[in-house]
Amino acid sequence: MIRETRRYILLISIFTFAAVLALHSVGVCETLLIGGNAPLSGSGASYGIGQSRGIEKAISEVNAKGGLNIGGTNYKLQFKAYDNKSKADEAVSIANKLVYRSLNNISIVKL
Repeated sequence: MIRETRRYILLISIFTFAAVLALHSVGVCETLLIGGNAPLSGSGASYGIGQSRGIEKAISEVNAKGGLNIGGTNYKLQFKAYDNKSKADEAVSIANKLVYRSLNNISIVKL
């Protein structure tokens, strides 16, 4: 489980870095929307709610310091958590939406 978590964190970090660079190069926005796939209800809700709150707190702290500076441009961060209801099929559906339908600038497929 720990090895899998580390792998997801590494993939998320690489994807996030690539997305931020891509957004900066085309000048798409000054607010970066981060989408997360989390169990906010159901049997895993206690984990998903805690993770979502942690991400929101970190984003709040980054924004309070002026946001994320990339190439001289400041970007505010915004987080939107999507509830997978602790169900695998729901999590897959949300992951597909986050990745393939570009609902966000940056997508976190698994929290």
